[in-house]
Amino acid sequence: MDLNTMRRENKKAEATATQPIPLGSSKRIPYTGSKKFALWEPATLEDLDLPEVLAQADSESPIRFFVDTSGFGEKGEGALTQEELLNIIDQIEEKHSGQFGVGLSFFGEFQGWVTLYKKRACRT
Repeated sequence: MDLNTMRRENKKAEATATQPIPLGSSKRIPYTGSKKFALWEPATLEDLDLPEVLAQADSESPIRFFVDTSGFGEKGEGALTQEELLNIIDQIEEKHSGQFGVGLSFFGEFQGWVTLYKKRACRT
């Protein structure tokens, strides 16, 4: 699958994109694409303490995890395995219960990007 095909497939999937899901509510991560949501916004490093292994240089950029979507990835490769991603999600949920969610923001043939979202503050 070439880059243009991946972009085209992601663009088609945008039509069916759904809201992020709260952490821990499901092992199936919905496709959110690049849509904007009323109740959710991409989280940054300033929003939580991530494990050192995920530290990013830019604390204002959205937190995105590069993940294996084939099911054949192994620990220590460039893309996180499902087990590694779920371990990180569990750590975040343990510290920040109910405040964060996830959505698949881009997918390719074998890897994808999972974005971490935070609930927007309610305005009264």
